[in-house]
Amino acid sequence: MEGLSPAPDRRGLLLAAASLVATVRAAGASAEVKPETGWLAPPKPVQTPVKLARLPDVGLAYWDTGGPGEPVVLMHPATGSILNWGYQEPALRAAGYRAIAYSRRGHHGSEPGPADRMGSMSGDLLALADLLGLGKFHLLGSGLGAFGAAEFAAAHPERLRSVVVACAMVVVEDDPEMQAMRARLESDQWHKMPEHMGELSPAYRAANPAGASRWNELYEMAVDKRVRPPLIPLTMARMAAWKVPTLVIGGDTDPFGAPPLLRRFAGHIAGARLEIIREAGHSAHWEQPAAFNRAVLGFLNGVRG
Repeated sequence: MEGLSPAPDRRGLLLAAASLVATVRAAGASAEVKPETGWLAPPKPVQTPVKLARLPDVGLAYWDTGGPGEPVVLMHPATGSILNWGYQEPALRAAGYRAIAYSRRGHHGSEPGPADRMGSMSGDLLALADLLGLGKFHLLGSGLGAFGAAEFAAAHPERLRSVVVACAMVVVEDDPEMQAMRARLESDQWHKMPEHMGELSPAYRAANPAGASRWNELYEMAVDKRVRPPLIPLTMARMAAWKVPTLVIGGDTDPFGAPPLLRRFAGHIAGARLEIIREAGHSAHWEQPAAFNRAVLGFLNGVRG
């Protein structure tokens, strides 16, 4: 009959669906990242040699894969250090990026610095980036490192190609609903929780004892003398001015960066992409590295160059 289009074939339907998914993601919609089948073995230690960056008032341990690729700087969680990126370092390098990670003050290999001059996470990162001659770079922070990444994106957007905020209870201070969410999540028992129970999901601890044991070993090595510099508060005004391409990513069983909180945070950023990884907790980059790396590299490749 004239005027009717022929029924689409299976290949056409699949291509249309793929196009629709790409369009929705480009518009900043959220997505669920499926977990891998089975659990990966603990990663090999990062092979890149560790050096000491001598900043004005502190020495920070770092590694840098070098090369001509766009730099990606990694900021570790409160329980981590430069040792925690064994799954990410080879993936970033294989994808053509220059991967750089450093231990914040008081973490593995880094000095705590003067007690009366704690500095700031964004200030230390800026000094390190200048020392290494980085122009514009990608920034990925997980856990407490995500607070530093968000702080840097708000304070120095001109230095960033993109930012990944992973697995963090990052709250906009003058957003009442985010404040209420944080209050509902926090409790005395929450603060008393052993580190491995707060950081690793029940699924991971149940199914991957080798991975959980290795995570604990790295945690024991991570913190020499923890330093918690004050954070620059994120406000609605700062978020309205946020211009950096952003990926917000987390695990569906994270007791800290719960998906509704991440969704609320991403909603404050124009065009932000949100990815939730199934069967992952507060250490999604460690528990589900294949899914985490795939999401991060997909995002980075989309803003590359």
